[in-house]
Amino acid sequence: MSGEQAIAVIRNLASSQGFYGRLLNAIENFTEEEMEKWNETIENQGFTEDLDLILWLEC
Repeated sequence: MSGEQAIAVIRNLASSQGFYGRLLNAIENFTEEEMEKWNETIENQGFTEDLDLILWLEC
């Protein structure tokens, strides 16, 4: 999963979950350096499904 794919998952959940709305707001305000770190971190996790990302974010 790429960082952009992860953001798409978060965007889908943002309207129904306050945590994801706040997370999306924070991500949208990332600097270029922070966005690079986000992408690197997500890609290094090796997520294959949306649920993998969700569990990782919530744990």
